[in-house]
Amino acid sequence: MALKVLLMPIATIFQFLLPRWLAIRLAVVLGNICFILMKQRRERIYDNLGYILGSTAVKNIRHYARKLFVNYAICMTDLLRAPLLTKEKLLAMIRFNDYNNFNQALAKGKGAILCTAHIGNWDLAGVFLSRIGYPLVAAVEPIGQGMTEAFNRYRGTTGMKLVSLNDTHNLVKSLTEKKVLVLLADRDLTGHGIELPVFDAKRSFPKGPAIFALRYNIPILFGYFVLNSKQNKPYFCGIEPEINFPKTDKFKQDVYTLTEIIAKRINRLIQEYPDQWFVFQADWQLKGN
Repeated sequence: MALKVLLMPIATIFQFLLPRWLAIRLAVVLGNICFILMKQRRERIYDNLGYILGSTAVKNIRHYARKLFVNYAICMTDLLRAPLLTKEKLLAMIRFNDYNNFNQALAKGKGAILCTAHIGNWDLAGVFLSRIGYPLVAAVEPIGQGMTEAFNRYRGTTGMKLVSLNDTHNLVKSLTEKKVLVLLADRDLTGHGIELPVFDAKRSFPKGPAIFALRYNIPILFGYFVLNSKQNKPYFCGIEPEINFPKTDKFKQDVYTLTEIIAKRINRLIQEYPDQWFVFQADWQLKGN
């Protein structure tokens, strides 16, 4: 069992004893320590930021990398605080102005697919949206050493249903039950995704969101949940309008087109929040390879 699994409940106990402002200050210290000590992960982040920011921004890479480690520590701290967060406390932390986009899609009576990425505090986003009443089902990546089970204890705090990414039967069942299926769309874990341009390189994006949306005629949206220190609340939750595009009778081409639309939105978000894209294995491919 991973050491992190053992430490997570201990950290939550401390959350009961500490005010959030103090827990966040400790998280900032921890993030800076991890930046210094975790050389391998730091190098991977440097690599990511090199693609995102470009060669002209080399001087900024170290700054953004350190900030990324700090942001990740803050997001983890708030996730571990989830058992303490009532609806009122969550609303006090989160600016969310896009109810209409979500509600208009759900008003069709078909449920919805909500695409997001490993940006900001995506796990806390599920906690929040479930807490305010949306029927979420999240596809989760199976991770060894008890990590999936440990994270699921926090993800499911407010009743969000959790289904393994490999459990196609129950993923489809959630759509037939008209739930909101949440899918992370910035990493292809199957090896059968679609290679698309990302900045000055290429990456493989999963086809699952597009296939589910097209095959079952389900509204599909793109959302994100990011730290936003410029506002009076620490998080911003954005749900963009339903993705609409003219479907054809060529299913494979439609899957490609819809996946490309999702990828472009993810790339735009990564560029806007490079210090909140928490992917340590981005699997970049040079163009032309």
